Parts: sequence; C-alpha cells; structure tokens
Amino acid sequence: RLISSLDLATVRSLSQRMFLNMGVCRDALKQKASYSIGSAWLPTYTGESDFADGKQISTFLRKVWFPNMNVKGGVQDWQKTLELTSIAMDRDGDVFWLKIVGADGFPRLQVIPAHRVGNCGASEKITEGKFKGCKIIDGVILYASGRPAAYRVLTGENMATFTDVDAVNIIPFFDPDSAEQNRGFPAFMHALEDMVAMLASTGDERIRQMIVSRLHLTIFNESGGPDLDDPRVAMEGTSDGSGAVAAQTLPGGIVYLTAGGGEKIEQVKHETPGDMWS
Repeated sequence: RLISSLDLATVRSLSQRMFLNMGVCRDALKQKASYSIGSAWLPTYTGESDFADGKQISTFLRKVWFPNMNVKGGVQDWQKTLELTSIAMDRDGDVFWLKIVGADGFPRLQVIPAHRVGNCGASEKITEGKFKGCKIIDGVILYASGRPAAYRVLTGENMATFTDVDAVNIIPFFDPDSAEQNRGFPAFMHALEDMVAMLASTGDERIRQMIVSRLHLTIFNESGGPDLDDPRVAMEGTSDGSGAVAAQTLPGGIVYLTAGGGEKIEQVKHETPGDMWS
C-alpha cells in the first residue's frame, strides 16, 4: 500500500533509465547475471539406475530443448533466457515465465516483462469471469488466503486488453522483502533519487565543460571591446542603415570586458571536475 501501481511504474521506468544511461549500474547487473549463469545450469544425470535413460534425457535437454525453449528463438536459448531473467529481476523488480505448448506439441517458455503484468484499469476486485470476487493488486489476482490465483497479462500495442492466466501456468521471479509482497521492486529503488541527481549533475557538468571549452581568453581593457586597429578584427556594416559599424573578433573564443582600472588578459582555466563534483 505504501507503493501504488503508478509509483511502481515510475520507479521501474527510472530504474530502466539508470540501467541504460549509467555504465556502472548496467555492467554491475550484467556481470552479476553472467557470473551467476555462465555456461553452467546444464543437466547431468547422477542417478545410480536407469543410467541409459537418464543420459538420453539430459542429452535431449541440452541439444534439443535448451536451444529451442524460448518462443523467440534465435539467441534466446536457455542460458541467455536465465541471464536476461536475472537482469530483469534487478532492473525491473520482477519478470515472469509463461509455460506454453506449441502447435507442434513442443513445450516452450515465453518471457513476460514486468510492465506487461498489471491491473489494466481494474479496481481492487475482479467483477466478472473465472476469478470473480478475487482481489487484484498490481496485476496479481489473489485468493482470500493471499495465494496468487492468476496473473493479468496485458496485451495489444497500448496494453489496453488483457488475458488472465492461471497461476499454475506462470512462474514469477522476484526477491521479496516482506511476507505479503506480490511483486518485486527494482534493486536500484533505494538509490534512484541519488542516481537521478547524479545524472543531472553529470549533464550540467558536460554543458559547463562545453561552454568553457569555447572560451580561451578574457581581455579586460578600457573600451570593453576589441582594438579596431587590430588586423584580426573584421568590420561589418549594420542593417539599420545608420552607417555605424560593428566589430567582430576573429577567431572566436575571446571575450572583452571593461577593465575598470588596469588592463589585463586572463586565460580560461579548466579546473574541472572540482572536488565537490568528484
């Protein structure tokens, strides 16, 4: 109740932004998943009887099911699916596997991202269908005991439609922090405000560095402008027809200011990043 569905969606979106924009966060999750999964998780029969059958089953899993278990196919094999699931748990808070059987009778898994499970505008209770009367919280349909009965999977481009899938056909993945928790929270959640501030600070620092990089010298003199006798100064006529001329310094990167007593030239120093920013 402390974190509404809207707040959870916002936190998840910010966490995804952190993952995409901050190399430290991204690589930490990718390395964690890579070291956790690696080339392991391969079945090996260790029984003392029916050795021939056990070896045949483990060979089938490695050579047939693992390369084809994900409905997306391609590089989405068993190890890659586990790796992406690990990343999604930390980045999004949770992820779901839907167990399906294809038209060819082959069992496969479909990975459902966190944002594809939600209430779809429903209130706290289901008013019709198979699960009428059950509570629904963040897309999780609950029995009175609190046990998940089904998950509301959002469909369509705008996720305006849904399908309630029996919980027996879905495997949820998340690390709960409390006994009554039904959805997971991103691992970055406790630091999101600090990370947003860090992104803003980094962006401002880049802008400041670009401004400074375009300035080379600051010249203080009595006129507060360039010496018109300097051959590096180009004279331009004004567009108002007054006959006055404007001075333009060549090259750029030089700023003229009124001295107010004593002429001098200052070179812009790139004293960045400062101790505070670091």
